Amino acid sequence: MDYQYIIELCKIIAVVLGVLSALVGGFGLWAYFKNKQVEQVVELEAVKRNEHVMSNVENNTVGLIENKKDVSMIKEEVSNLKAQLRELLDERRQQVEEYLSREQQDEIIRNRFNVSGADIEMLIEKATQKSETYITQAMGYELNYDYGMAELCYIKALEVAVQPVDKADILFSLGGVYYHNGDHLKATQCYKDSIVFYGDVESKSAEDLWNLSYIYSSLGIIEKEKSKYLKAIEFYKRALNLREKLVDLDYDKYVSDLAKIYMNFAVTYGHIRESDKAIAFSLKAIDIFKTLDFANEIDTKLHFVSCYSNLGNIYKNQNDFENAKDSFQKTLKILGDPVGNTSARFAEIYAGIHLNYGEVLYELNDNELASFHVNIGVKIFDNLFKISPSRYRVKYLGSYYSLGKVLRQGRRYNDCILLLENLIKNQASDLLKDKYDLKMIEANIYFLLGQSYHESRVEKGVSLNYFKKAYAIYSMFSESSEAEIWKQQSMNYIDLINKKSDSK
Repeated sequence: MDYQYIIELCKIIAVVLGVLSALVGGFGLWAYFKNKQVEQVVELEAVKRNEHVMSNVENNTVGLIENKKDVSMIKEEVSNLKAQLRELLDERRQQVEEYLSREQQDEIIRNRFNVSGADIEMLIEKATQKSETYITQAMGYELNYDYGMAELCYIKALEVAVQPVDKADILFSLGGVYYHNGDHLKATQCYKDSIVFYGDVESKSAEDLWNLSYIYSSLGIIEKEKSKYLKAIEFYKRALNLREKLVDLDYDKYVSDLAKIYMNFAVTYGHIRESDKAIAFSLKAIDIFKTLDFANEIDTKLHFVSCYSNLGNIYKNQNDFENAKDSFQKTLKILGDPVGNTSARFAEIYAGIHLNYGEVLYELNDNELASFHVNIGVKIFDNLFKISPSRYRVKYLGSYYSLGKVLRQGRRYNDCILLLENLIKNQASDLLKDKYDLKMIEANIYFLLGQSYHESRVEKGVSLNYFKKAYAIYSMFSESSEAEIWKQQSMNYIDLINKKSDSK
């Protein structure tokens, strides 16, 4: 065996392994130092990254603080916007009770709050386009007469509301939208629901008390329009109690509201012929309105005039025609010269005063002057009726009824009969509607036709038929003292005609 060869081979392998070991060791040392460099770079980058993160956190914190400031400013702006809208809407909702036109409402608001039309438009834009709260949006839409969108926004606000006072306030506002649109059923439900939620509010603000007083007043008006006068008076009493409390809190701000509820009492007591109470409340309202400055406020002036006009009607119903005449003369003096006044509400009141004044003069046997004033009223209501038949139908019919009375008083029976029968023929479809004021004026026309036929001494059967028609309608309204009086008079004529027929 060649051992020398094996030794030499081992030496060669040892040298190769030594070289390889050196290479591995050198490569390991190189890798070690490279790793150290990498770790330093990574550590440096981590430090830089942490510094960047901390910087972002600090910047974000500052941003959050700034955002909080923005949110706070937005909340304050919305709160101020809501307060402005609330004040304007409170005024407008009161005007709705008087059926003022949009132009009249806007004019009142501009005068009372010293704002321009552009200012109001800016408020509406902020509310409807820039505000993120449903209530403010709803108020903006309502101020802009967009009641459909206002209703939707109030409903959304109600869905997210939590506190009883918020729900009460939203339901109050939603009821106002329905009331304005003539949906008294929905308005009544909203108002009653609002009252329930206000009952859960322990400490009520002046705004809450005003809302409640408005709700009770509106419910009273709704009942009055249904000829439910006793129910109306109960609601007015609750409204009165709240408005007296408000006057104690701020006389100047709330005293006109107190006068308005006195007017509601006066009108309603007049309907049930409790004349002493009606006169007392009328005089209370007049005493307040005398102290108010209405130089630039249309609605205050019209309310003042309405007080005297209503007082005149009460005296007229008592057959106290001299005092009635005095009241109507005062109304015409307060209203002044109508030339240049294009307000529909002004025209309506002006025409009504002339009609009532004419009827009083008719009772005082001043037929020529009575005819003059009644014809002024007829002409005005003719024009108003052409503009809005549904709104002015009752007063349009009433104006012709007044003219018919003057014709009958002057013994112009044929003219009276022709006028009223043509009127009934032309308005036949609308007279079928079951509405108190409309049915009452229809019954009054039948009664007057019966009188005219009876006094002209022709066609007794026609006269009897008209009195029976009048009697049937008056019988529909047993709660109305006015209807009861006319029903009894109709029966007196029916009995009289029947007795004459039997005697023959």
